[in-house]
Parts: sequence; structure tokens; C-alpha cells
Amino acid sequence: MTNAAVGALPLGMLLAELPSMGRAVRVVLTGAGGGSWIQTLELGLADDHGIAPSATLLTDAVAFCRVAAKRMGAGELEFRAISDAGLVDDVLVAAAVFAA
Repeated sequence: MTNAAVGALPLGMLLAELPSMGRAVRVVLTGAGGGSWIQTLELGLADDHGIAPSATLLTDAVAFCRVAAKRMGAGELEFRAISDAGLVDDVLVAAAVFAA
């Protein structure tokens, strides 16, 4: 689910009408099912497009999936934002669109 939720972020950004053009985020999910991704946020843009991430989101994998599944609000998630905290906030809004 972590891979699907991270991969759906560009669609979430689009549906939530959040700015995504030329943006990417590093998502680091810890614990069972975790991993690390550099995800472009513009729908249709390949992840290997060369856009450097503007921010890093570091959080627990299960908790992130709970946000993506709308079982927990983004405001309840314990996370660390590195660099652009506003982008991380947008990413958490986009993650919750996954369950729509």
C-alpha cells in the first residue's frame, strides 16, 4: 500500500488543486512496509525526470497509510518535514485523496 499511496500523490495533488508543476518530494516511511521514494508531484511526469526534491517527509509507514486511507487525519500524523514544510503539508493533503 505504501508504494501505491506514494505513487498516487500526483493524482492527489491534481484533485486537491495543489501546485505540482516542477515539484518533487522525498518520502521516507519507516517500519514495516516502509521505504524511500523520490516522487514527482506533476501528473504524467516520470519519477526519473530529474527534478530534485524540494522537501522530505519522514514518518511511520503504517501511520502514513492510515492518512492515505482516511483512517487518521493528517493533523494527527507524527512526522518530520525537512526543507519546505508547506510542500509536506500539501503532500499530506494529496495523500488523503488516495482514498477518495
